[in-house]
This record gives sequence, structure tokens and C-alpha cells, in this order.
Amino acid sequence: MAVHIQNAHENRKVEDIAQEMVGKRTFIGWPFLQEGLVTAASDSLFKYEKLVLVPGTLAKVVSNPHSHQSLSHWKGKAERIETLYSKRCGVITGARPSLKGLKRLESGALVKDYEGPEKELEQAVQMVISEVASEDPRFIEKDVPPLSEEFPDGTNIFFLGEHAYGVAAQVSSTTDSALSVVLAFFLSDKTENNKFKIIVDSRISQHYLPSFKAASTIGMSPRALSKITSSFMVPSDHQKNNLGLSIKFEVKGLKVIDYSRKAGRYWEFSEKAVDLIREYKVGPVWTKGATSYMACATDIFDFHADAGVKEVKSWFKSKGVRDLEPVSLFSDSLAKSTVKEIEQVADDINKNRSKAGIKKAIVKNIPRHAVLKPSHAIYQLQNQRFALGDRVTMVQDSGGVPLSAKGVVVGLNTKSMDVVWDVPFMSGTTLGDK
Repeated sequence: MAVHIQNAHENRKVEDIAQEMVGKRTFIGWPFLQEGLVTAASDSLFKYEKLVLVPGTLAKVVSNPHSHQSLSHWKGKAERIETLYSKRCGVITGARPSLKGLKRLESGALVKDYEGPEKELEQAVQMVISEVASEDPRFIEKDVPPLSEEFPDGTNIFFLGEHAYGVAAQVSSTTDSALSVVLAFFLSDKTENNKFKIIVDSRISQHYLPSFKAASTIGMSPRALSKITSSFMVPSDHQKNNLGLSIKFEVKGLKVIDYSRKAGRYWEFSEKAVDLIREYKVGPVWTKGATSYMACATDIFDFHADAGVKEVKSWFKSKGVRDLEPVSLFSDSLAKSTVKEIEQVADDINKNRSKAGIKKAIVKNIPRHAVLKPSHAIYQLQNQRFALGDRVTMVQDSGGVPLSAKGVVVGLNTKSMDVVWDVPFMSGTTLGDK
């Protein structure tokens, strides 16, 4: 069975459709609807957009002809849309960005937040829907609520003022336009934060060399360097043994912090890695000159291979080579030694703290946007940027981390980060024994 869609806009001018729909919301992706915002309408010749030509006047529909390249792209996208519906959905059909979520304004209102121009999608006009019977309650815009309703007395919040940023607080009273809050903090907070900053800033800065320069410095061929810094399999005792240092993995896209990194197409090695490779070259009992080319297993040892493999493994253990942790090329993290220092400082801080050391202060006439309610965190904190060593506070009242817990950022990944929290809790992990 195939469903035929009648195009209600078939006999209309594209310019009229653009005038009616551009700038308004619609629902796309039928039968699995998703809300979007119409930004333009196109046909095989022109793209129709609403632009303000003269400041202070209403926007008008303007037609821009497709370039030769854009025209071929438009035709290809139109064919793909038709093919998708006909082949996958059994629907004969005969540009808009998706909704990200709600954004909270400083006034307290919740408004819809759409994706940027880079996320535009093309849809057949007959397959979009202007209205739906049941709105998704998660994305309903809301007007500014009264302060007394949004922040009842006793509400736990976080203060966003300049001199006590991120301090936990509690609402004591409200007026029509302002709040009065009670701050709770330790006088030693600022000093403690500086201790963590000193640990991170005191890390030894590593100087990196391109792989060909590192090979020249060590005295081996670039090919041999590439082999021994990744996995180098050598047969022994009827099995293969990895005698490589395993500090870079090209195919897996992994590196080892403070030892290797990739800049564009080329690998780079730190001075620490160069020293390790130099020791590796002269440390185990290789055949003279074997590490200069690493042609095959028979060229490596000047005696029985089994004994040579055992000696290399023993050397790896003495240098802690197998304890090195590979991470994604797009990740960055602090070394284990630095993380241990951070843990030690956090433990010392917790030992010296007590409820008697908590100080309180009343701050009056606070505007709505100068405080953060835990339930508002998902709206207000969507575009944060973090760096290694940042001191952070958990401000969301859901999830495994206790509310108001403090920690230090020790790792950054593409879509997540690792934090060492000051206090242990049930759902925490050891971050790979860091």
C-alpha cells in the first residue's frame, strides 16, 4: 500500500508561500514530527527569504537566484526527500532549522531556542504541518512568573553576584522586583580555590617535537620510531607479544597525555617521550642497531627470543610503561600525579571544615537574573566553556552528584568532562584509577 499526498500548495506561487510561512514555526519529519522554524522557500530557480531592506521597515520577501552549484545541490536534495518517503515510508509526495529547546531570558520568561543556520534542513512543502492537536509540554513558552511564585521563601539557590559568585544561598523574602537572600559560605573558600589553581599552573610545560625531528634526535629512522611508539608485535613462545611503547594509536585515534599528540597529519612527541624512547633503545638487550630499522623479529635479539621478550617486559614494568593511559585525540586531561595532588588538597580541606565555620550574610534587592535556581540550570547553563583546573560547583538538583558539591575539572572530552569532587558519593567512579 502506498499513501499519495495531495499538495495543497500546488497552484500557488513560491513567493506567496514564502510570504505566508517564512519566520513562522512548522512541524517537519512526518510521521515523526519535530518542531522547526521556516527560514526560506525554494524552487528550481530561486530561494525566497524575508529581509529588511530599509531599517525601520517591515521585512519583505526577496528572491535570490541559485548559483550553478547551489542549483545542483537543490535538485539532489529534492530527489533525496522524494526517494526517502517513497522507498522507506511508502509515501508518494508528488528550509528550516530544528528546535533545540527552551531558553530562559534574564526576565524569567521561557522562549524557544532554534538551531543556527548551519543546521538548516530541506523539506517538501506538502510534507510540513502548520499546527498540531497536542503540543509537547516540554517546549511550551511561558511568560514571566511573579518572583514570589518562582522563588518562594526558603528556596535554595546559587548567588551569581560578582563578589560571591556561585555561593549557595536561600531566599528570605521577595518583593515585586527584587529578592533578599541569605548567603552561606566558608571564609577560606577563596584561599582554597587558589591552592587548586597553583597545583594546575605549576605543571611542567612539555615541549613537543614533530616525529621526524624526534627520530633524528634519538638516532633512528622515522619508520622505526612509528613502530616502537605504537603496538609492535613480536612472535615468541608460540604467541605474539607487544613490545611497543603504545603511546600513540593512529587507527584508533588515541594518544597518551604528556607523551604524544597529533597536529594535523603529523604526530608529535614530548621531551618526556623522547627520553623514554631513548632509554627504550639502549635499555633492553637488543641486537646492535636493531631499533634503527626494526625489520623483523629475527633482527631484534642476539640470543633466544623468549628471554629477550621477558627482559623487555620487565623493563616496561620498571618504567611504568603499561600504566600509561591512552585517551582520544580530542581529549585533554591532567596527569595522574597532578590529580593525586588535587585529591590530597581536597582531603585536607574537608578535614579542617566544620559546620561552625559556616558564615552567613544577608543580601537585599537582588534582581532575578543574579540568582540561579537548580531547576533552571538546564536553561541557563547551556553554553558554558571549561578548562583544565577550573573549580566547579554542582548546581543541578538531579543526577548522582550531590547539590552544591565542589570539584576540579581534570579531563575534557568532546561531549563530557571528568571532575574530581571534594566529597565521595555512591554513584562516583575512580576515573580509571586516576
